[in-house]
Amino acid sequence: MGIFNKLGRQAEQFKQKAKEAAEEHADAEEKIDYQCQNCDAQFQTEYDECPECGAQEITSRPPTN
Repeated sequence: MGIFNKLGRQAEQFKQKAKEAAEEHADAEEKIDYQCQNCDAQFQTEYDECPECGAQEITSRPPTN
């Protein structure tokens, strides 16, 4: 019976870590502050040119909160 208890604990720990990671990812998505006008890429860090397509048409967006 000990092996099943151990596996149960490990599964619960995995679920908790996965939930925390999903919440962090959701928080990060809410903080997108910049958008490329050429390819619509969205990112949090200010760049002189788009990291996706290289265009210089970057606009800042108000926080979505």
